[in-house]
Amino acid sequence: MKNNPILRITRASEESTYAQEFADYAMIAEIRFPHYVYYIREISIFVYDDHRRLMGKSTIRTKKNQKKLKICRLEISSAECWKEGTYMVHVMCNGQYRWLAEITFGDDCSEEWFYGKAIMGSFYDHGAERFFAEELRHKEWFSRLFNERISARLVGELIEKLYLQRCLAEDGGCKQIRHMVVSGGKYDAAHFALFILSAYVTDGNAKSRFRFSLDDIASGIITLDDLLIEMQTHRAIAVEVTKTEFSHMLESTLNELADMIKNGDFNGTTFIFYGEKADVDEMRNRCEVLNGLFSDENTFCTGDSYNLDKNTANVCQDEESKMFDEAVAYYQGEKQEDKSGRKSEPTSAEICDNGLSAEEELQKMVGLEKLKNGIHEARMMALFQKERRTMNLDCSKENRHHMIFMGCPGTGKTTVAKLIGRMYFSMGLLSKGHTVETNRTKLVGKYIGHTEDKMRETIEEARGGVLFIDEAYTLLDGMDESNDFGKEVINALLTVLAEPDPDMIVILAGYEDKMQKLLKSNQGLKDRFPLCFHFENYKKEELMEICMNILRERNFILTKEAERRIEMIIDETVNKKDEYFGNGRWVHNFIEHGVIRSMAKRVMSTPHKPDDRRLLCSIEEMDIIDTVLNYVQNNTVSLEPHRHIGFTA
Repeated sequence: MKNNPILRITRASEESTYAQEFADYAMIAEIRFPHYVYYIREISIFVYDDHRRLMGKSTIRTKKNQKKLKICRLEISSAECWKEGTYMVHVMCNGQYRWLAEITFGDDCSEEWFYGKAIMGSFYDHGAERFFAEELRHKEWFSRLFNERISARLVGELIEKLYLQRCLAEDGGCKQIRHMVVSGGKYDAAHFALFILSAYVTDGNAKSRFRFSLDDIASGIITLDDLLIEMQTHRAIAVEVTKTEFSHMLESTLNELADMIKNGDFNGTTFIFYGEKADVDEMRNRCEVLNGLFSDENTFCTGDSYNLDKNTANVCQDEESKMFDEAVAYYQGEKQEDKSGRKSEPTSAEICDNGLSAEEELQKMVGLEKLKNGIHEARMMALFQKERRTMNLDCSKENRHHMIFMGCPGTGKTTVAKLIGRMYFSMGLLSKGHTVETNRTKLVGKYIGHTEDKMRETIEEARGGVLFIDEAYTLLDGMDESNDFGKEVINALLTVLAEPDPDMIVILAGYEDKMQKLLKSNQGLKDRFPLCFHFENYKKEELMEICMNILRERNFILTKEAERRIEMIIDETVNKKDEYFGNGRWVHNFIEHGVIRSMAKRVMSTPHKPDDRRLLCSIEEMDIIDTVLNYVQNNTVSLEPHRHIGFTA
């Protein structure tokens, strides 16, 4: 410990002159190293209260010629009062977490200034803190812990247990999140299970959650067959443990459910049981097999965490109902409707709540590993340049991030373009973050001057976001002809591309060979696109993963025979693909316009009960065979290079 840095924090009073204009309270942190440390470019400090709420942060950069450092002082300002209690301090060095310490302030000091002092430990010796800093603190759902109803004890317990679950899963070579149980008051247990744990399991995706109660099982509203379908189509299933009579039949059903949970393959579904402590204890005592799913690592007791009055409890019930019974438009990617029924465009806040959300969404896309790494590096470079300009280390006003997307259809170019807008908006490099999609047909006019007007309107519409031009190489059509209006589009783009800070990212997309031809046709065009990304064709396994994701999102399940049949079709299709193969788009059309249509024909021509959930969800092998006969064969035609639609004089 003698070689560890020492952290000393001076807490200023409310009247401290150290506080900045935007803050009322401040702390002065001093880090003293036992010996000189070399090549330190910057040091950042983050201070959290016992609820893991960020109270303040600060960054200091060393002087350009300073090669060694022994003492570092930082001023940390906050809009909230620093109260007595324990604070967790994280310290980063050159962009990497290095040290942490706990600082405790008491309330028995009569002087204006008083000190907290601690020896800092290695950050990597504290796995739970690293897990919190790197994975949890940015999550939208984590902010729901920052209220007076949840105790610091429960917050710390949550971080420790989720981290322990992660370690156990990794040791077992499995990404499955363990099943959990929450007990406490009626509303506090519901709040913690539904808003915290369910959001953690599904990463905030409301469509991946399903909820029912023990009363639903006892009354026969929900059967095990129904649950089997839900277990294959949802990532989190919340079960309310209610005051119900535990008959022998209910106990047997719950134990059978536990066997299904333990021995089935349900794509990582996690069950979360919650309810009043007495009801949860009775369920665990009566259902031995079900109780075997839980241990200390996945059991939570809200205990002293909540103190809800009647009005607050009613609000919690309303929020719970909204969370599970209504799909949130943000998660669905749909536009909001106002009271008049008209659809309105999403605001910038709806487009993106933080950059990590868009980046995480990119990382969850199937395949495209090289692309993901390339975009991550581009994002880091953009942030690096922004920080240098902020510190007046770079006087250049260049803020151009125009891109070329090269790849075949259906590889995700349009989807990634939209994510780029959200990312760069969150980084403060775009003012809106929206995406305007267009092509030659929409840009080229019918008469002289028409193209210029259309381009002016399109560029103004795209200001603050991304202008995405698909099949951009079609603008080259007839470039040798003096009266081709595609040249007017190129000329208008060159004007925007020349702006040092256009508040816009222009993305040109299309087949690689044809995009190369477009760029070679105009050297000025090529030089103004600093970033070029290649979208690789999907492999067979990746197309199958896309297929399963589509079906899971639509609440369909495949029989084993149907799954094998689809794998055979994808394998055969990929082996015979040509340059015009639609990749993910082909899979989407195959499922939506082939498999589901064949299934609908079979189901609706068969006498059945209208509430037969299994029949309405299960895709059988005969549906795939019918799809091959009536969709794949009828839509497999020889493709010639398509002729471009547009207007030329």
